[in-house]
Amino acid sequence: MAALDIEKMLKKMEKEGMTREEAIEYFEFNILGAYVGEENPVYLHIPEFKVERKTKGRKGTQTK
Repeated sequence: MAALDIEKMLKKMEKEGMTREEAIEYFEFNILGAYVGEENPVYLHIPEFKVERKTKGRKGTQTK
């Protein structure tokens, strides 16, 4: 079984000329809803985490 990153798939469709909305609609209708047999892939939405560094300033802790 394969695990596929939805965001990477959407970005590839955008790179090929679709708008973000078109890519999402295409994915939801043509890919997510497709049954391709017992070995259907798993689609993952992997959120991007941003790490913030904190430094001490004159008025307490500030985010850089």
